[in-house]
Amino acid sequence: MRWNGSSRTTTFVGSTQLTAAIAAADIAAVGTAQVTVANPGGSVSSALPFTVTAACPCNIWSSATTPAVPSNNDPQAIEVGVRFQSDRAGYIKGIRFYKGSSNVGPHTGKLWTATGTLLASATFSGESASGWQEMRFATSVAIAANTVYVASYYTASGFYSVTYPYFTSPVLSPPLRALANGDGGGNGLYLYGTGGGFPTSTFNSANYWVDVVFDDKP
Repeated sequence: MRWNGSSRTTTFVGSTQLTAAIAAADIAAVGTAQVTVANPGGSVSSALPFTVTAACPCNIWSSATTPAVPSNNDPQAIEVGVRFQSDRAGYIKGIRFYKGSSNVGPHTGKLWTATGTLLASATFSGESASGWQEMRFATSVAIAANTVYVASYYTASGFYSVTYPYFTSPVLSPPLRALANGDGGGNGLYLYGTGGGFPTSTFNSANYWVDVVFDDKP
């Protein structure tokens, strides 16, 4: 058996089964490997993808990822969000967002269906002055596989974080995927106004740095 073209120790079990030794380094990073089988005569099978997913609870972005503009110079109350889906069914336990020092809030995180039905909301508390903030819903929300949802947060103070253009292509962090702008709808969503609401407007494929906490268990 070959893992991304490199041979791995393989044992013949039967005409329809092989076992192969896969090193820890092979599955240390999230991504997709191409698996092929080569016979002694040298012919090689067609490749099959093998997806390595993150250990969960997991997110779209790591805590080391930061925006180009931590506090955009826009003091208006606004709700910003992201369209996402999961490769497998599971639960959304909470919302994350990146906070610049001028974004003092208060902040409320929300989870919506793709058409704007509110599934859960909660207020952020115990925030740090800046960086990634996280809250948990009182009850985890079950989500279906390969189904679009929207995660958002409302800030009364404005000065949200932003990077643009960003969603010109999808962001893949298996099992999670932030959709590309234009893939069934816009991404990098916003709605101006006191109290917020379901965000639907977009600008230049912007990323407003909203994330989710996904898990396989409630």
